[in-house]
Amino acid sequence: MKYYGTKRIYAVMIGIMLAIMVVVPAFAIKPAPKEDNAPVTDGSFPKGEHFKIYITQTDKVEKVSAFDYIVGVVSAEMGADAPTEALKAQTVASYTYAHFRKIENGDQKYDITDNPQTDQKYLSRAQLKETWEDSYDANIKKVEAAVKQAAGYMLTDKEGKPILAAYHALSGGRTESAQIMWGQDYSYLQPVESIGDLLSPDYLSVRKFTIAELQEKLKPSVELTGEPKNWIADVSCTESGTVTAINMSGVSVSGEQIRTLLGLRSACFEASFADDTFTFNVKGWGHGVGMSQYGACYLARTGSTFIEILSHYYTDCNMKKV
Repeated sequence: MKYYGTKRIYAVMIGIMLAIMVVVPAFAIKPAPKEDNAPVTDGSFPKGEHFKIYITQTDKVEKVSAFDYIVGVVSAEMGADAPTEALKAQTVASYTYAHFRKIENGDQKYDITDNPQTDQKYLSRAQLKETWEDSYDANIKKVEAAVKQAAGYMLTDKEGKPILAAYHALSGGRTESAQIMWGQDYSYLQPVESIGDLLSPDYLSVRKFTIAELQEKLKPSVELTGEPKNWIADVSCTESGTVTAINMSGVSVSGEQIRTLLGLRSACFEASFADDTFTFNVKGWGHGVGMSQYGACYLARTGSTFIEILSHYYTDCNMKKV
């Protein structure tokens, strides 16, 4: 596979110029019936609503109000530096995701966990004070204001159920489908352009491995034998750049497996071998499905509202006020 060289840098520069001209497509998210819609600038959670959160560090379940929980998630997952409209988009996505997981965990003692590897990261006010220190007052005020404006709005499928509102740090320039990443198709989790991600300082990352290091990290999933220059072959990628299959020394593995084994930021990568070193050039950060958080911030900074942001990343779904 090709190494990122001068041509790739030029391509990124062209992408950045195109990003300046990007236009958000027509709304895919349709408002709920008018009588159920509150003004989109003054939301509120249902009175008394709460979530039961399994706190992994303490191995206990805590009952947290919907407002405090979403403030804790938005603060942990996106941070106070994000534009207000992006924070509002994150509010709706996180609230929707929490309800989706609550339904899935109907037979559990909790609605959702605070583990970002399986659910959403959540930080309490005390943890946020420790994290933000002197900036706490200003940061929490900004996040709370954004959450209040979008509180109680939920993305729903055609049956009125909360969608799997997945999100990730940033894509490789185009998001990925749930079908490719998780083997299950959702009409609202389809690939869309996210050109603003090309502007992120984290868009490209590089990992290098010696021959011995690569052999060790891929064990026992793959036994690398023969000439190292022949270890990588027959790479299949999606239009979004996700590696779906790669032949490693005669064994076919998925890009997601390689990502996990090598600790790459995403399964959207290119690889090369030279001077006894394997180089993996990785685009984006995360699974790439749903809303790109960096892309959401870019769209917000270029004038998009939170509804336009959500409409861009979540196709074929509705928004309603609960």
